[in-house]
Amino acid sequence: METFANNKYPPVNTITDKERIGMVKEIFSTITGKYDFLNHLLSLRRDVAWRRFTAKKMRFFKTNWYLDVACGTGDLSIAAVLKHPKISVAGIDFVREMVQAGKNKIKNINMAERIMLMQGDALHIPFDDNTFDVTGIAFGIRNIPDREQALKEMMRVTVPGGQIMTL
Repeated sequence: METFANNKYPPVNTITDKERIGMVKEIFSTITGKYDFLNHLLSLRRDVAWRRFTAKKMRFFKTNWYLDVACGTGDLSIAAVLKHPKISVAGIDFVREMVQAGKNKIKNINMAERIMLMQGDALHIPFDDNTFDVTGIAFGIRNIPDREQALKEMMRVTVPGGQIMTL
């Protein structure tokens, strides 16, 4: 991972995709402990309602699996299992510290049996084709330079007739 001395980041319009990805990883690895608080504060807690709304719209009909891409600390995964008691969830995020914070949160609320988080890349989703009824991504889509590739990967792992959801 490329690091940026003294947190002096170059202007976004002057960097390469690789530099942008490095910046995103570095920033998110340092704010993990404040991430949930910041999401709630900056959105005036609307993020909670948006996740509940998204979970309510999910439809499971074949695999009963949901994939949470760029899962962060797992809030959309948690919303999905609370709304759909028969599903299981896999979550991927490319920031190791976020995945660990999510695993801790999920363990603390006794959902580790239903939600599995792992480090992974939205551009190379580590699951077979047609694995999930629903594949979703919340706010992480804004940090992916190649959104088209990420959406193609999400489609690949979703069963025919399944849902791709972006929040």
